Amino acid sequence: MKKINVKHLVWTMALVASLPVLAGDAGWTVSKSCAKYVRIEGDRLIVDVPPGVTNVCAYATRPIDLSGFSQCVLEAHVRCRGENVVRDPRPARGVKLSLHYDYEGRRRYPCASAPEEGSFDWMELELGVPFGKIPPAGWGNSQLVLGLQQTSGRVEFDLPSFSYRKAPPIFPREDNSRLVRYPERISSLPRMRGVMGLGCCRNTEKDIEDLKNYGANLIRLQMNGFAAKQPLKGGKAKTLADWDRWLAKNLDHAEVVLGWLEKRGMMMVLDLHNPPLRGYGKDGDVFYVQANADRLVSAWREIAARFKGRKGIYGYDIMNEPAQNRRALPDCDYWNLQRRAAEAIREVDPDATIVVESNEWDSPGAFEYLKALDMDNVVYQVHMYWPGAFTHQGANGAARPTAEQLLSYPNKEKGWDREALRRKLEPVREFQRRHNARIYVGEFSACIYAPGAGQYLRDCISIFEEYGWDWTYHSFREALWWNVETVIDEATGKPVPNRDNDRFRALVDGFKGK
Repeated sequence: MKKINVKHLVWTMALVASLPVLAGDAGWTVSKSCAKYVRIEGDRLIVDVPPGVTNVCAYATRPIDLSGFSQCVLEAHVRCRGENVVRDPRPARGVKLSLHYDYEGRRRYPCASAPEEGSFDWMELELGVPFGKIPPAGWGNSQLVLGLQQTSGRVEFDLPSFSYRKAPPIFPREDNSRLVRYPERISSLPRMRGVMGLGCCRNTEKDIEDLKNYGANLIRLQMNGFAAKQPLKGGKAKTLADWDRWLAKNLDHAEVVLGWLEKRGMMMVLDLHNPPLRGYGKDGDVFYVQANADRLVSAWREIAARFKGRKGIYGYDIMNEPAQNRRALPDCDYWNLQRRAAEAIREVDPDATIVVESNEWDSPGAFEYLKALDMDNVVYQVHMYWPGAFTHQGANGAARPTAEQLLSYPNKEKGWDREALRRKLEPVREFQRRHNARIYVGEFSACIYAPGAGQYLRDCISIFEEYGWDWTYHSFREALWWNVETVIDEATGKPVPNRDNDRFRALVDGFKGK
């Protein structure tokens, strides 16, 4: 029987008792710019955007004070129904129960999962937003949002059903001082330094050869490219059988790449970037759909059997960037699901190295409550994209920032420097010390447009090296924004191949331990 932490139980009961559910009230407001599409009729908030209108954020909002939410979770619920909602292929569009707030220099917009298109009867939307030690600001720019974002359709929200509360943390920190031991095969490895490989079965042997010549010895091979969202115009949704076919294709490619790596004395972290069925991060429905969770576990058992004994496998990266922000099914939360998969792998390959990621998109801050698994030979992975306002300016398809919008690094005004990076990574460093854990930085980067990106990479790498962490840069020859072999021609504004840049030199120097 699992031992009950009495102190934690008493604290949780006291907190829940002191935090009443706050019911929906007349606090919702509709701005003049939305009044054409949004209205309140009795106890209904009605959002009605005609077909063809795709550029309107049709919202009702209400302010919220988040100053007291340190180490707690905002949980919000509301019932809604919809008619003829049109799916927009752009991300984050559609039916909204959302929180808009500022945190660590960035505007954030977490939202509840909702139907993407068509008509649907009354259903409940659930939003969960966890907060760490440092809470967001209080009154001001923080607001709850109901509505329809940049697409058309009609949605009714039942205002009396709306409620929110400050709930206990989903993952409270537990005392855990387990020391992790590693076999000679892992502990005797040199420092592992490399890159994220190309996804979607796009890697070539020349890519591997070039990386070897640059000095890299590690590839994080991302098995990605599976999109399970409803196709446009009411097409057929993908199934687990579709995911199985996608996985088989990726594993065939991984086996080829592994051969190229082993021939050159290099290694691979095998990354299941798209777990079944809906992506990763907040859309990772393995947390909430039993069949998908179970398939993740069985898939890793099959993968381990296939690659058992291969010298080029550094470790199995079970789940990319989990971002569980509401309570999961039993044994399906981000930590227990990785534990279950790890145990399945060890059933068929007791010597396999497991790679575990933290919650909150594998953020450094989530290491404050990450528990060590009760097993040895586990490597703990973190991703480093802080400050995101710097690293991601113009990335992932966002508009290229203007000269006035660009943010530089280091930045005295914002307090961005090497010591700030070190402070951000302190929860990971503390986890390393507490558990004797091997740490692996699976992703870090800075956008091609970001002034000082080369210095940012150098500062990050110097910290990783100081702490003895393995690392892989995101990413190699994949997207323009991260490609260190490309620069922007200032005369034309277009990307051109050019390795004579500080981002490339910072990475290659890092491979060589400089």
